[in-house]
Amino acid sequence: MGQQPAATLGERLRDLRRQRGLSIRKLAAELGCSPSHISQFERGISEPSIGLLTELAATLDVSIDALFPRPAGPRATPPDKLVRRAHLRPEHKVGPGVRAQQLLPNDDDAVGFREYIYEPGAAAPLAASGRHYGVVTEGTLNIEFDDQVVTLREGDSIAFDAAAAHLLRNRSLAPARVIWFSIDG
Repeated sequence: MGQQPAATLGERLRDLRRQRGLSIRKLAAELGCSPSHISQFERGISEPSIGLLTELAATLDVSIDALFPRPAGPRATPPDKLVRRAHLRPEHKVGPGVRAQQLLPNDDDAVGFREYIYEPGAAAPLAASGRHYGVVTEGTLNIEFDDQVVTLREGDSIAFDAAAAHLLRNRSLAPARVIWFSIDG
């Protein structure tokens, strides 16, 4: 059976101290504090000041970040879920001449992060509620609102409330690519 990862700052300090073969007295002497101080930190009775944390990190030869325990178990994201490779992006047909690729490593119902490709002549609204943020990475795209038409060219960006009536239309002769980030709300 494997050892459980440290769940508290005190447990992490104790683990790091022991890994370096230091006794509580030896570590306290190097830091210029009492052994009972170190013992209290390790048992969670008190917490070190920022200054002492900095000295602990230097003495234990780790970054301050390394002093704090890491989440383990089901809350931790497995390494294979951190990245979505370009060749593994699912592509969906959104409408005639419009397709989208999911860019997030895994599906998230509250957030949309996709690349949309609008073929010449294609038109479609963005589905979802909340707020939309987009940047055109290639081509030209018109966004038709009730009272105005906004033309976006390569490099242009926009943000708007999804509740606003809108239609996205590619009136050019070349495909348009847009990265859309949407937040449900």
